[in-house]
Amino acid sequence: MKGSIAQCAEDLVRAKFGDEKWESVCEAAGLPANTRFLPSANVDDGATVKVINAIGTVCGLSSTGVADAFGEYWVCDYAPRLYPSYFRGANSARDLLLSMDSVHDKVTRTMPNAHPPKFGYNWTDENTLVMDYSSARGLVGIFVGLVKGVGLKYGENLAISTAGTRVTIRFPAAA
Repeated sequence: MKGSIAQCAEDLVRAKFGDEKWESVCEAAGLPANTRFLPSANVDDGATVKVINAIGTVCGLSSTGVADAFGEYWVCDYAPRLYPSYFRGANSARDLLLSMDSVHDKVTRTMPNAHPPKFGYNWTDENTLVMDYSSARGLVGIFVGLVKGVGLKYGENLAISTAGTRVTIRFPAAA
């Protein structure tokens, strides 16, 4: 996994809970307390998952709470700073979510060893999008947190439900 995921988790913990909590997260994940991540580094998938799980334990969050906090931080703080070009042209949650597969295609062309998830898109009506999440990592919960973060970024109240790796997103009706 690319280090940007682990670095975002680190930044989230440091910003919301403090440096000492980050050190505790590292220790709980079996890493040195002074662990730092670089966005372009390759980080073992298992180590990143241990960090994500340790955030819940150390910071007192459920797995959904960790996914939601990560998703909000990634979409509203971290990614716009590191990857502003991916947000250009997206004026709504719908726009950004529909661009994710092409963004991930660009990532795989520009970052060696990047293996982001792939998405399938199916509209069931004009306001309901079903996104099929495809990744060997199985982090669909994190994906749902990211979708919630997209809704927050654009001030849209998205109704989200999941069935396995299928995520249904109901956008607010146009006024």
